[in-house]
Amino acid sequence: MLGLSIFLYSKATPFPSYTALLPTLGTALCIYAGRDTFLGFFLDNKISRYIGDISYSLYLVHWPIIVFAVLIFGELGLIHNASIIALTFALAALSYRYIEPLLKGGIKALKGTRRNFFAAALAASLFIIISPFMTSGWPGRSDFPAGVSSAADRTACY
Repeated sequence: MLGLSIFLYSKATPFPSYTALLPTLGTALCIYAGRDTFLGFFLDNKISRYIGDISYSLYLVHWPIIVFAVLIFGELGLIHNASIIALTFALAALSYRYIEPLLKGGIKALKGTRRNFFAAALAASLFIIISPFMTSGWPGRSDFPAGVSSAADRTACY
């Protein structure tokens, strides 16, 4: 079911709609099959579990990275896409390690890594301060430079 949805769905496939049932049911069946199957090996290993652990952070950071990359570089090639994936995983891992514990257990949950937390906060602040200079500022805060106004349309494959 998952394979069918991967190979048969295209940009013209209405989504989300009833077409979401095929990959959803396929995913549910994979989970239901459990660990003792061939697929279970891929779902129940350290790498897969770690990706599952950082998945919320991946979800939070991926779209801003894609949008900023399109604003900065325009059309994205293979190197850009690989860099986006690497940066997304790196920021998600940092977020999972340093930000999520704060939300779950407060600053004491960091266990002596206060300096690292403030270093990450400083790096994020510097990025926010420097990014307008890298993108020729924020003209009108909502009017993008010519040719970049459809950045969201060009990232539809993500």
